[in-house]
Amino acid sequence: MTSQELVVNGELDLDQKIWKLISALAQEKRVQAEMLIKTFYISMLQLNILDVLCYAVHGTLSVNRIIESMADASPNVSRSLKKLEALRLITKHRSAEDQRIVFVQVTKEGRQLRQQIKPQLPNEKLNLSETESRTLYELLNRLQC
Repeated sequence: MTSQELVVNGELDLDQKIWKLISALAQEKRVQAEMLIKTFYISMLQLNILDVLCYAVHGTLSVNRIIESMADASPNVSRSLKKLEALRLITKHRSAEDQRIVFVQVTKEGRQLRQQIKPQLPNEKLNLSETESRTLYELLNRLQC
């Protein structure tokens, strides 16, 4: 029996079931994605860094801005940046005005790898109508507040 079935059939109150189901679904998708990403010799954090850089103007951000942009603040960003640089997926350079500031830029190879991985990630398409999707979005958004 999957963890979702245990939650659905368990003796929890409705709020607990909702939170546990959201958590179980997220964990399942994350594990699927991590298994795929591992075959490309990078981590989920490293892929997230490539995502952040690819959405940035000119594909360049400071290290501090990358950290601020990450959905989950990981202490491993510096280590991940070193590995991405060793793989030639990013380049780093210091600011001419302030040597303490390091800028990171995604390389052509980094963009290509990201483009290669993204379509293979677990399907993010929900099997919901437009109205159901909008309602779910609004409800989840309300939980953030």
